[in-house]
Amino acid sequence: MKTKHLFSLMLASVVGATISLAEPAPQMPIAPTEQIGGTVSMYLLNPRGEVDGLLLTDGTQVKFPPHMSADLTSWVKPNEPITAQGLREVAPVFTAFTISNASGQALNEARPIRPPPPPDLSVNFTPMQAHGKIRVVLHAPRGEVEGAVLWDGTIVRIAPHVSARFSTLFQPGAAIFAKGYGTQNEFGRALEATEIGANGQAVTAIYGTTAPSLPR
Repeated sequence: MKTKHLFSLMLASVVGATISLAEPAPQMPIAPTEQIGGTVSMYLLNPRGEVDGLLLTDGTQVKFPPHMSADLTSWVKPNEPITAQGLREVAPVFTAFTISNASGQALNEARPIRPPPPPDLSVNFTPMQAHGKIRVVLHAPRGEVEGAVLWDGTIVRIAPHVSARFSTLFQPGAAIFAKGYGTQNEFGRALEATEIGANGQAVTAIYGTTAPSLPR
């Protein structure tokens, strides 16, 4: 299918853009670490089904490495209090280095034992669609929009470098319709949008009008 290949290219381009932006990087002042506390409202998933953060009841979005998804989901549960130590570059996003659960047990960010492999573009993503009103707009650590949580719990992701085109759509309370590819599991439902629009109106292709396909 053509659209699946587009999703593969989109994943690869995001990774490539991240690498290119990382070399060389300008020297930036180191922000002081801080500690926050709150109650977990829900897990935040990426389209691969990995939990890469927590949404707290006060709206704080706590980021945590996706390769630690299994540890995080066994450590903390929705409706339980947590404390987190880390950095806040832009409200409401908090990048956690350590997350402590209700029992006071601390889970520390750990680097992978070996460098992470490139994205597995052969993963059999499921064609998905979602519609509804936005509960929370999701942001990248520097403030760019990277998606939304709908009121039914579905997470719609969009690459930060293209999200500015759809800034009027990504507002709390706005009704949207999205089509794309993703995953649904015991932790939630998330998709990477390839087409998006206001609910009840025509959708716009995010990555161009020609849609190549993901490997099966």
